[in-house]
Amino acid sequence: MSKRHEAKDINASNDTVHIRDVPAKYSQNMVTGKTLLPEVRGEWRTVTLGEIAKTYSGLTGKKGADFGNGGARYVSFLDVLENVSLGSRQFDRVRIRDSESQNRVAKNDVLFNATSETPEDLGVGSRVDIAEDDLYLNSFCFGIRIFNESHCDPLFLAYYSRSNLGRRNMYALAQGATRYNLSKRRFLSLRLSLPPLPEQRAIAAVLTDVGELIGSLEALISKKRAIKQAAMQQLLTGRTRLPGFVGEWKVVQLGVFVRIRNRKISPVDVRGETPCVELDHIGQGDGRLVSHGIAGRTSSIKHRFEPHDILFGRLRPYLRKWWYADRMGVCSTEIWPLVVDRGRAESGFVYALVQTDRFLNAAEASYGTHMPRADWNIVAGVEFQLPPVSEQRAIATILSDMDAEIAALERRLDKTRAIKQGMGQKLLSGSIRLPVQDDSTEVDAHGT
Repeated sequence: MSKRHEAKDINASNDTVHIRDVPAKYSQNMVTGKTLLPEVRGEWRTVTLGEIAKTYSGLTGKKGADFGNGGARYVSFLDVLENVSLGSRQFDRVRIRDSESQNRVAKNDVLFNATSETPEDLGVGSRVDIAEDDLYLNSFCFGIRIFNESHCDPLFLAYYSRSNLGRRNMYALAQGATRYNLSKRRFLSLRLSLPPLPEQRAIAAVLTDVGELIGSLEALISKKRAIKQAAMQQLLTGRTRLPGFVGEWKVVQLGVFVRIRNRKISPVDVRGETPCVELDHIGQGDGRLVSHGIAGRTSSIKHRFEPHDILFGRLRPYLRKWWYADRMGVCSTEIWPLVVDRGRAESGFVYALVQTDRFLNAAEASYGTHMPRADWNIVAGVEFQLPPVSEQRAIATILSDMDAEIAALERRLDKTRAIKQGMGQKLLSGSIRLPVQDDSTEVDAHGT
């Protein structure tokens, strides 16, 4: 046996915990706010991490040439940060020589990032759900191995570290000024409140169910956006004509049928709750207005915009910020309120043109280096093919329906994320208890 396979052994137990499937009614009860308190068994107990687990370091003594090749794999910093559970995946390669003694990652370890530019991101946990002989951990993270998994479920611990409660506790352990670090010694002093093991597993399963729903919604939204993008490429270029339309398409410069609404207004002249849109209020690349301010509460000069104007962020145009105005308001002068000549073009059709590479590439041919701004003289000269207005309107309706479907899915995604966050906070703090099925063979959190 090579020395590599004599890697540091910090195992205290070889027992493997298989997380039970939690009946769907648990998820349903949590979403509706209902609980079955009479079925809850067992008290929560408080322990320090050092009482139930031991830490180990990531890779040491490695050089840049060791990464990207070799027969071993390693878990990267981003792998830990972005995944609550690490299943089968394509990990990056690393060379581990037979003479080295490195800590290997084992199934059911929980990995944590030990350094971050912000304390809020420190100590984010990820449970290892795979068993690989030659899997190691990057040097910016450390792992913990639980002595006895009858006391603490690894996935429960990973979810705890990502909850609001866990984040506050990790924040309190952060050390540093410009870059923050988490010492393993202080980490082991962290005090945890643990429910009985069956309830830990049930909580982890519920949060996993909701996480999978979020993942499926994200995938569906991505698919719908790709379908819309393909439809735009066909419909906005005339490659695909809608039934019943045969009119000729004409090549026209954008500036012929679109202008900038240059009406400036002082906030002191705006009354009531007139909305004020800044660049930060517009989503990046998705056309969403995520929030807005109140015009009367600002101090700088603004642009006036009207319903059916198309707002486009001219400052740092590579951020690709656009919004189709559905109300009257004011916006930053770093935003173009684009007005469409309704006799020549349909606003919804032009809104789709603004999202094309032809428009965006012209906008990104900007002036300035530190804070680049789009140049209207360049953008106005871009040529587009325009069908008759009636066909523009039909195309805009199709694309608008697609936008509405995507927006509905995004609202559902936002709501599901909010449910998961609130649910996790209540479950992981014990303010709401999950019912668990009576099973005399289960070992509770006290090991009895």
